[in-house]
Amino acid sequence: MQCTSLMTIIIPDILHPINLNLSMFSHLINWVTSFLEQHCLIDKFSELWAMVPSYPGFAQLNKPYSQVTQCSSKEMKVLGQVIFPFLQRLFDSQR
Repeated sequence: MQCTSLMTIIIPDILHPINLNLSMFSHLINWVTSFLEQHCLIDKFSELWAMVPSYPGFAQLNKPYSQVTQCSSKEMKVLGQVIFPFLQRLFDSQR
């Protein structure tokens, strides 16, 4: 085949890394949520979630975290940016 090059056949799918990152993020959030539920901290987490102010680059979060059934990409971005400060605040308040 003249128009076929071995270098163009072995190009990986561009959506595969994106899907892998989303599934890893989703797994992390599910694990954190179950951890917070086991330690009775999910309500405090939801309160912090509701207190996120509107800010350029942050989506407006209209519902408490416990009522979110599906995250939009904007909510996922905000969650990725605030998850560790939220957890730090939750555990600092436990001391």
